Amino acid sequence: MAKKVESAGWADRYADVVAQQVRHYRNARGMSAQNLSDACADLGLPIHRSVIANFENGRRAKLDLGELFVIAQALDVAPIALMLPDDGCIEVGAGRSMDRAEAVAWIAGARTPPELDELDAHLARVREFVTRAQSAVNHARLTVDAMVSAEHGESAGVL
Repeated sequence: MAKKVESAGWADRYADVVAQQVRHYRNARGMSAQNLSDACADLGLPIHRSVIANFENGRRAKLDLGELFVIAQALDVAPIALMLPDDGCIEVGAGRSMDRAEAVAWIAGARTPPELDELDAHLARVREFVTRAQSAVNHARLTVDAMVSAEHGESAGVL
């Protein structure tokens, strides 16, 4: 289930998570920033060594999707491995976080974000209320119609 988190600077914090993941996988493969840069160029999208180093060190705020995908290919990992660390909660928006399994399912399109689940439940309660209110209004109309008919019937009999 989604949990509230501090909202200021969430995008920067998320970029830091991705940068840590890039560094982790690069180091695990014994690659330097230059090696990763060369591998990206070999895959058709040159990314200068300084761009990689600046991203990993927080001097560059973000990667675009093309860069993320080619870096994932160069590191031989799924892009989601760079996007979502293996443990803990993932901050997925200002003030919103999910555990990794929920985030993977959401990104893969296998589920809606928890706040939409909550909205669906709320809408179901509103629909039920409206249905009951309409039923009550219909019952009241029938009661009023019966009272008016009875009143007119009594008046017609007196004349």
